Amino acid sequence: MITINDFLKKYKEDLSITSVFENNALENQIKTYNIQKTALALTKGMANSVYNHRIQIFGRMEFSYLIKNIDTIEKNIKEIFETRIIPVIILTNSLEFPDVVKKLALEYNVVLIVTDLETERFIDIITHILRDIFAKELTLHGSLIDVHGVGLLLLGKSGIGKSETALELVERGHRFVADDVIKVKYSGGDFVYGYAPEILKHHLEIRGVGLINIRALFGIVSVRDRKKIEMVIELVDWDKTENYDRIGIRKHYYTLLHAKLPYLKLPLRQGRDIATIIEIAVRNQLAKLQGFDAAQEFNDKLLAQISKNKNALEVRE
Repeated sequence: MITINDFLKKYKEDLSITSVFENNALENQIKTYNIQKTALALTKGMANSVYNHRIQIFGRMEFSYLIKNIDTIEKNIKEIFETRIIPVIILTNSLEFPDVVKKLALEYNVVLIVTDLETERFIDIITHILRDIFAKELTLHGSLIDVHGVGLLLLGKSGIGKSETALELVERGHRFVADDVIKVKYSGGDFVYGYAPEILKHHLEIRGVGLINIRALFGIVSVRDRKKIEMVIELVDWDKTENYDRIGIRKHYYTLLHAKLPYLKLPLRQGRDIATIIEIAVRNQLAKLQGFDAAQEFNDKLLAQISKNKNALEVRE
């Protein structure tokens, strides 16, 4: 949840807000990312169609109805304010709330806000903001890099070389997002994105060297503030008893805040160029997204050859 006061402090400019009738109610709380246009309740007097704690949006349609029905609208608005919990009403298009709405908002402690944005544009922006505010979040340890446009999350035990690998990828022209402590937010479906805490932004730790600032060393084009996570690679110590995937026909996934992401386990061994292997793994994933799966193609050819050999054997017999 977030108070109207905190909401305004952070997003007033983004939402192009021009005036606020606070009515001593700035501590009202927004408790959901859902918003609502109030047309039905205004025109039909259906207060039960209004959901509690949501931001209510008045656009041109609601405003037009208010102005044309100013003598009868007071009853409907009063019923909404009496029976529902309304933290704030936002009026778009630089319009002005009628006095009757201001009077009732003052009586029932409802904040009134005006924005100069058009309704559709305003709804697009505020929906994105609210989903970000209410997104599920966790903190994990790893490195996040934008490799060929793919948000790659590197995982592995402490000291295995995640940061060094991330640095090598940055030197090759890929973009750094976060290292060590990564904030991850979930926005529905398979959409999760990661970013660094403000204090660690653009910083990467190399043992023996200390903290380095990627932006300062490699320039602004070498960093991103946040990135959608689209693939997970875990770095592990080489284990000769482990049966590692040799063909890649099996699909593996990593679940991160309900998002199901492609996952690879990459064993480390002396002489392996890990950064190059990661680049190839990402390119291979991009090829799969475009419909080309090398492992599946090989498997299909292999099965076809086996079937052909079997048929030839049956003919000879």
